[in-house]
Amino acid sequence: MHKPLDLCTFILPNGNRCRQVTLRDKLFCRHHIRLHKIRRRSTHQMTTDRLRAEVAKLDLIQLLFHLGVRLQRIQSAVEGYPEASAILSIVLERLNKMEQIHQEMGYPDEDKTGSASASASNLRRIYDVQ
Repeated sequence: MHKPLDLCTFILPNGNRCRQVTLRDKLFCRHHIRLHKIRRRSTHQMTTDRLRAEVAKLDLIQLLFHLGVRLQRIQSAVEGYPEASAILSIVLERLNKMEQIHQEMGYPDEDKTGSASASASNLRRIYDVQ
């Protein structure tokens, strides 16, 4: 007995489902797989653009904290690369230390002036850097 053929899951403009046979192990037929990839790429680009706009508004302290969160998410992915893993571990340790010092010194989570230079001077003060 033959396995029934899978049909494309693409919804046509008239609201009906496409009735073409899907590509092997795919959800779409040969006509609609390209449209699906374009839409997926477009959605990814919109998400990236939105993230870029949000990050651009952050002051330096917030940006470093945001970077630390993102780096923690990729830490397991770089474990196979010892040099990258070692550097990432050091960066995360220093970002965590900076966050602790930032909280102990009572700095607000957001710089009241919104100025990157004010945040940079706070960082220099925390680390005694000229």
